[in-house]
Amino acid sequence: MLVKSQTASERFGGVSNIIDSWLQERQQLVKIYCQLTGLQPAQPRPIWESIQRFCQLLVDYASKGHFEVYEQLMLEGQDFQDGSDEIAGVLIPKLEQNTQHLMDFHDFVNEKCNLHELADKVVGLGEHLEARFEMEDQMIEILHNAHRDLVKS
Repeated sequence: MLVKSQTASERFGGVSNIIDSWLQERQQLVKIYCQLTGLQPAQPRPIWESIQRFCQLLVDYASKGHFEVYEQLMLEGQDFQDGSDEIAGVLIPKLEQNTQHLMDFHDFVNEKCNLHELADKVVGLGEHLEARFEMEDQMIEILHNAHRDLVKS
C-alpha cells in the first residue's frame, strides 16, 4: 500500500541520476576511444595502458547499462503502462547482441593482439559504439523522457 501511495517523482526521481551518471561515463568512454583512434604504434607501452583502461571502461559502461539503467528504464515504462516498455523490449536483444561485439573486442585486446590488427578492430568497435548509443538514446527517450512531465506531477 505504501508503494502505491508514492508519487511518480518519488519512484523515478533516482532514474534521472542513474542516467546522468551513466551518460557521463559514456562521455569518458568516447573521449578515450577518440584518443585511441589517434594512437601511433611507436610507443607500445602507453598504448597498451590506454587500451586496457578503455577496455575496463567499456565493460563497466556496458554492465551498468544492462544491470542498472535498462532495468530501471523498463520498470518505469511498465509502471506507466503506455506500451513504451514493449517498444524498448525490441531494443534489448539488439543491445545484447551489440554487447557481444564489445566483449569480443575486449577479449581480442586481452589476447595481446598486435597494434596493426588493433587499428582495424578499433574502427569496427566505433561503429558498434555508435549503433549502441543510438539505441540507448532511443530507450531513454521512449522510457524516461516521454514520462518526464508525468513524473514531476
